[in-house]
Amino acid sequence: MGETQIDARKLIRRSKLFVPVNRERFVSKAWTRGADCLILDLEDAITPADKPSARKMVKDGQIVPFFPF
Repeated sequence: MGETQIDARKLIRRSKLFVPVNRERFVSKAWTRGADCLILDLEDAITPADKPSARKMVKDGQIVPFFPF
């Protein structure tokens, strides 16, 4: 049997959850909230002083262990 291909452009995203990446508690629970789309927020939810470290967390893959996929 072949795998089913899903065209991501055609998915309906009814809800989007913006998650500040520098808040470990928020990131670890984000995928359980039932949103159709998770957006790792590196801008608006993070203070200017914390932006470089938040960007480094994403770049270094420190966020990935929180998501089960």
